[in-house]
Amino acid sequence: MNGLTKTTPSTTFAPHPSTNVPPATQTFEPLAKFILSHRLFYNIFAYSATFSLASTVFLAGGDDARVFFSDCPNQLHGSMHL
Repeated sequence: MNGLTKTTPSTTFAPHPSTNVPPATQTFEPLAKFILSHRLFYNIFAYSATFSLASTVFLAGGDDARVFFSDCPNQLHGSMHL
């Protein structure tokens, strides 16, 4: 050839020092469990408890509570007949 030699780049795969990444069971899973339990408690249980308490207070207040605890489920009030 004309004096030019084709050289291939020398690639050496030197081992890099490995980083100390802890497994997912130590970092990700506890965080995911905490976040999901927090969401479950504050986003679901809190609204369910609030709704249950409000419906109990507003729908079954005072003497109307006997509707839910009466012996005969067809008899709502003494004066009401269907």
